[in-house]
Amino acid sequence: EIFCITALVGDLSKLFDESNAASKKFSNDINLEQEKLEICGRIFLSCCILAKSIDLDIGKCCLAKVALNSRKYPIELSKGKPLSYTAYSGQTGIYKNEGQSILSSDTVTTSYSEVRDGDVETVADFMLIVRKFVEDRNWAQFHTPRNILLALIGELGELAELFQWLGDKTCIQDYNLERDKRDKIGQEIADVTIYLVRLCDLSEIDISNAAMSVIVN
Repeated sequence: EIFCITALVGDLSKLFDESNAASKKFSNDINLEQEKLEICGRIFLSCCILAKSIDLDIGKCCLAKVALNSRKYPIELSKGKPLSYTAYSGQTGIYKNEGQSILSSDTVTTSYSEVRDGDVETVADFMLIVRKFVEDRNWAQFHTPRNILLALIGELGELAELFQWLGDKTCIQDYNLERDKRDKIGQEIADVTIYLVRLCDLSEIDISNAAMSVIVN
């Protein structure tokens, strides 16, 4: 699935390159829009499959990662500032190798209450969570499709890096991943998914319908 996601993101990048890079939205070419819709759906489904293959719930991973990010980027400190979370480590206590787990029971169980009141039942609900996270920090000014796609590519590289030296295996389950490794993989899958959802939000792509169309077809 890593290679599949990488190929799909490459295809999406080509389509993006064909669009007006200065615009906040992709072009209105019908065929181009349909291709982007399908590719976004395939990327989303591939992320779901990858998470499930190592016994991770992608929904919980994404919610837990947003909850973790809300602690890494306190609103009062990060508002209007596109800085790394390490700029706030002194205040948050979250460092590169400390306080980063999303598989701890505390992070998972508090993710709903920390991010949004009520249940999250659909991808559209999660899209609103990500949008609110961005708006609360006044980061929309930095969120163009170009920037978010580049961020997605960066996170995909970090995900691939976690599998880089594990050796060739026929099935991902054969890796027998330890909890810490699964935690890191879960975070990177969540990061890729979060940026994908954000990209779809900015580009007015219904990711739920996109994924469903891929399944049906």
